[in-house]
Amino acid sequence: VLKKVFSSIVDMSKAEMLKNPRGAMYKNKIEGMNFDNMTKQMESFLEVDLEKDVFPLLGGNFGMVFVKFSDADLVVSAKAMSGSAKADVKPHATLIIFPQIYAFCELKDNVKMRQVMEEMVKRLIDKGNKAIQGQEAAMKKIIASQIEQKQPQNQNPSQSEELPKKYMDFKVDSYRGQNIYVIDLLEDFPLAMFKPNYCILDKYLIISVSPALTQKIIDVYEDKKDSLSSNFDFKEMQDKLSPEYSKLIFFDFKKMSASLNSTKWFIDLKAKVIDNPRSIFPKKELDPLFEVLSNFEMLTSSCYFVEPDTLEWDSCLKIKGL
Repeated sequence: VLKKVFSSIVDMSKAEMLKNPRGAMYKNKIEGMNFDNMTKQMESFLEVDLEKDVFPLLGGNFGMVFVKFSDADLVVSAKAMSGSAKADVKPHATLIIFPQIYAFCELKDNVKMRQVMEEMVKRLIDKGNKAIQGQEAAMKKIIASQIEQKQPQNQNPSQSEELPKKYMDFKVDSYRGQNIYVIDLLEDFPLAMFKPNYCILDKYLIISVSPALTQKIIDVYEDKKDSLSSNFDFKEMQDKLSPEYSKLIFFDFKKMSASLNSTKWFIDLKAKVIDNPRSIFPKKELDPLFEVLSNFEMLTSSCYFVEPDTLEWDSCLKIKGL
């Protein structure tokens, strides 16, 4: 099922990219995009046989969940701004909106998957560190060469052997008896909130953008409340669709709108763009648009294979007052 769904998404993406005039310039590369090629590239990087070691461990239930929007500071360090950590250069922070999302996948063998994931992630971190260290070493050589050219021939620049610096690390946090495996991004990573991590929760693999989000997922799972299955609106919408679906999408416009409106990023944007009398987007024109959009409450959509190469979609949109 995973291969079918992923292949369908890739095929649709290829068709859209080839329609674009710029995409036509890379026709050969785009047409070479397929599930098998992408799998081989990933296998080469992670040094793992996905078909043999990973796919047999996965069940048929998987998906992605958008939880909410959060404010986050995108910080550019003094080193990144000036090329060195100068005392007179201050870090620059920009407020951005950060989507709290996670992916989940059902597992057939959670013990084996725990072992495979740990090995893959450690290889990923090791290769990532080596790649960045290689770039840093090449840059240092260029700088050293430029300094050497400027110095007198009888004066050699001082050289000291430095230990390789880590830019990513692997750590394990514990929460309510569950292990959360975190890829810790070090060395002035600009988005502190982003800490990719995973957790194996009984028969499910959870991958999220931050340990704090994973902790909330564990809370929902352990307390058996505030989950999608306990959402009355979701159950009501789901009952209107075919039960034999391969893919299900549920979109709660009300919660998304409330989450967006609560962020400082959106409040500031509204003040600058919408409420500003000199804005090119007049409030009197935008207010009716927002009023119309506020009537959309929820969307549930499902699809299933009616034939090996044919997907059929079934959707239900809930509108206030109807």
